Order: sequence, then C-alpha cells, then structure tokens
Amino acid sequence: GAVLILKDNEAEELGVDPTLDPKARLKISTLKVSERKRGSKAGELLISLAVREAINYGLEEIYLTHYIDEESDYLVKLISKYGFQHASNEKDGETVFVKRLTPGPGDNPDPLETIIRFYPSFHDGPHIQKFLIPIQPRWHNKLFATYDKRQPTLSEVTGQFIPESNAIKKAYLTHANIRRIEPADILVFYRSHDHKEVTSLGVCEQVEYGMEDPDEIMELVGRRSVFSVSEIEDVAQSPTTVLLFKWHFDFADPIRYRVLRDEDILAGPPQTIQQLDESAYEKIKKLGDIDERFIVN
Repeated sequence: GAVLILKDNEAEELGVDPTLDPKARLKISTLKVSERKRGSKAGELLISLAVREAINYGLEEIYLTHYIDEESDYLVKLISKYGFQHASNEKDGETVFVKRLTPGPGDNPDPLETIIRFYPSFHDGPHIQKFLIPIQPRWHNKLFATYDKRQPTLSEVTGQFIPESNAIKKAYLTHANIRRIEPADILVFYRSHDHKEVTSLGVCEQVEYGMEDPDEIMELVGRRSVFSVSEIEDVAQSPTTVLLFKWHFDFADPIRYRVLRDEDILAGPPQTIQQLDESAYEKIKKLGDIDERFIVN
C-alpha cells in the first residue's frame, strides 16, 4: 500500500531555475501511497522514516523531485506540512522540493514555524513551557510505535496500518484540569503502570479546551487519536481538552520512575498532566540524551 525508496549522500547540483549548489543530501527517489491507504497516515510514516535516515547519515537536507498536478496533488499537500519547500525547477518542468532538518543561515523561525519547516527541530529555553503527560500502556502502544519495548499487535503483523501510530501529528484527549498549555510548549510523555518511564518528546501545535461536541472533536482529531468514534462520544460527556502535537523524538535512554524520583524530578507517580520547572526538564533532557542539534534556543 505504500513505498519509500531513498538514496543517501546525493551530492549533486539540483535544478536549473535556480541551480542549487551540490551538497550532501538525502534523496527521496520514490514516496508513494496508494489511494486505498489514504487516511492511514502512511505518508507521514514514510516522511518520518526519511527524516530518521537523514539523521542517521548526519545529513541536513532531504529532497525530492515531482511533477505537480495543479488540481489535486496529495504528495505536495503532504510534504508541505513537514517543511518541504519549492526550491527549484528542472529543465523539463519537474519541481524540486527541499527540506532542512535545522534552520540554516539567515533563518530565524518562530517556535511554531520551526516545528513545521524544520521538523524535527524545536524551540527550547526558559521561555518555552514544559509539561509531563502520563499515558496508560494501551494508549502509549497506539501512539508511539517506535518505542523499543512495544510489542506489535496482531493486526500489524497481518499488514494492517494503525493511523495514530503512523502519524507524526498526533492527538491526545484529556479531562485534566489544566489550561496552561499553549502551542509550541514541550510535552514529555511518561508511560505509566508497567514500564513506568519517560519515553518520548513532542511539541504542542494546537490546543482546544472544554470541547463537548463529539462531532467537533472528531473533525479536529481525525484519525490521529487512539479513541474510536464511540469512545470519543463517551469522552465528550465531560469537557475535554484536545492536544494536537507533533512527535519529535523517543528518548535514547528512557528514564525510569526510580531515577525520576531520585533526581527530584518527581515526588510520586504522576497521576495527571503536570508542569515541569526548567531544572527538572533540563535533567530529563540530559538523562534522556536528546540530540542537541535539533534544539533551537
């Protein structure tokens, strides 16, 4: 239902209008999702894989070429959401799209622009709020497919896609009594009950408070939430906060509860969303070994 073909270190000139200087880039030779798999977020999964490969190769840029269909172009709509920009044209009219993973010379993006144009980079520093979000294992398994200790489901083994797992942009629904979260805030996810550890980092892109209409919630979250339509109808019985966030990284070294407690990051097992002070967050970032190359201060 989907295919991604990559070539690393394609150090060559690109395009003619204008000509882009040769430099080491990751080339996406093919990125294709069949129409029957549209809505599965397979396209976002393939973009995420390409980004991780570029990181593994130490490359700053990814590019692809594409003949644009002006009336309806699924690929252009998809890649534009994750920072691919029209950078040049080939002689035959094919368009060259380039994405940087970090801001380059002359770039001065604001926090929200950063997580779109330069994903997976994100703004950090004392001016950005940080929140710890506990999540139960069954929901964690659905949202964070790349978590090392996760076991594939039977449906995945038989070839089914789980849209909320594939998605870069995910949805989290909660009844937590907190209204301080804002777009561009950093979200740190804590897997509760079984492994009891901080596992992943995301950045809030949009937040809506006090939602009670299940149809409005479904329209907002689409297939990015772990909840089914009937479950969302149940959730919406009480005012609901909807967080739309981008998943950026899993922690290279998930941080166990015992360590979080010993380092005075937590006083007890987290039961609801809580704000992290700068000192606690800096400890988490260091213990989790987040790649500093993708932090914009």
